[in-house]
Amino acid sequence: WNLFEQIVSIKVIRNKQTGLSEGYGFVEFFSHATAEKVLQNYSGMLMPNTEQPFRLNWATFSTGEKRSENGPDLSIFVGDLAADVT
Repeated sequence: WNLFEQIVSIKVIRNKQTGLSEGYGFVEFFSHATAEKVLQNYSGMLMPNTEQPFRLNWATFSTGEKRSENGPDLSIFVGDLAADVT
């Protein structure tokens, strides 16, 4: 099971003036089950090469578009990203 093969898209939100990360982003998965597994296994785990833990939650918005109320939850909000995350 390769996690990266399960990802549809990753978007790090950036400041429009500076282009620097705003410290959060979104990861969209092909399936709800994969997103659920990532939430359970990675939430609170330290980000590689940092002292900061991942902060993960279900996302209600993905790449700037609002999902339909009946659509599946396949995106995870990732917050408190380290300053050097690209």
